[in-house]
Amino acid sequence: MSDSALLGILIQAGVGIATIATIKTDVKWIKDTFKEELKLIKERLNKLEERKC
Repeated sequence: MSDSALLGILIQAGVGIATIATIKTDVKWIKDTFKEELKLIKERLNKLEERKC
């Protein structure tokens, strides 16, 4: 295998690893954001229920 072919394979592998890392980070951000939004919605519902009583 030539050096350029080996280098190409290593670059492809590096890009693949970087892509996976980016996707994992994005998923974590989405989960964290969703948890925060859900918490805020629950707080608002609790306030509304307290006002009804």
